[in-house]
Amino acid sequence: GAFALAGCSNSNSKEDGKMGEGAGMTDGKDSMGKDSAGEADKAANSEKQKFPQFKAEDLATGETVDESIFSENAVTVVNFWFSGCSPCVNEMPHIQKESEQLKKANIGFLGISADAAYGDDVMKETKDIMSKQGVTYRNIAMPTDGEGREYVDKIRAFPTTVLVDREGNIIGKPIEGAIADEGGLSTTLLERINEILDKDSKSK
Repeated sequence: GAFALAGCSNSNSKEDGKMGEGAGMTDGKDSMGKDSAGEADKAANSEKQKFPQFKAEDLATGETVDESIFSENAVTVVNFWFSGCSPCVNEMPHIQKESEQLKKANIGFLGISADAAYGDDVMKETKDIMSKQGVTYRNIAMPTDGEGREYVDKIRAFPTTVLVDREGNIIGKPIEGAIADEGGLSTTLLERINEILDKDSKSK
């Protein structure tokens, strides 16, 4: 669908070790325009790289999980967010709805909090947000160091979403900006998901 997409810039400072109050807003042209054309998107979807290794806390269960969780689904929608990002928080109920509807289709959803691991106060705020927004799809707190943290620190804007196949490969380029609203998931995201599902079914 065509939505008015917004996002927060990654203004986190390594000096104080906290995520900044992202204020840089982007509209739909900035966030998705470059990937929305059919042929360009097919080319983008052929690119792949391994998702970085991580050991992170599951925010609901407290268990430690790693990149092996991607093997549970044909494709996992990985949504990076942080507590001070309003567009990230606002789309959560819509992502939750989609996660429930698409679970049977072998499509998983994973939220990665970029700031929850930076202290007890931020962790509490993150969990409060999830509770208030009715989030039950898996969310993890990316640690403050390691390969996973290096990847998060390179993200330019939040929310950012990537698609990961069951082998743990990031398929295509990151999508910057919101991916869901009242009308469901963005057309760009759905097209990419369907391509990965198609390849997954043919590889069996």
